[in-house]
Amino acid sequence: WGASAAGRTDDHNLDQSILQLCSFWQKQEEFTTALQILEEEGIDLAREKNSFYFLEELFELKGHVFVALDNQQAADESFALYQAVVDIRNSSRNGVDLLDFLLK
Repeated sequence: WGASAAGRTDDHNLDQSILQLCSFWQKQEEFTTALQILEEEGIDLAREKNSFYFLEELFELKGHVFVALDNQQAADESFALYQAVVDIRNSSRNGVDLLDFLLK
């Protein structure tokens, strides 16, 4: 089965730590730092782990950072990725085959 309960807890704690760190830098108006952590630490890690929930939160936060930077095009792209992840997560929860969903 792979990861133990302790491993899953560690992963969740890391996910939450990354989100909290990015939120901190966003609130400090250090948007470049927040984006760097979002992209290099958060999004890459979430993709490696296939963590839809974590990706969802990261893309949403990334969109808000781009809004703060007055980069509406990048914000729209991040929010679209957020919505795509939500749709994928919801479709897999509802029994729809992910591969079929992605190929449509």
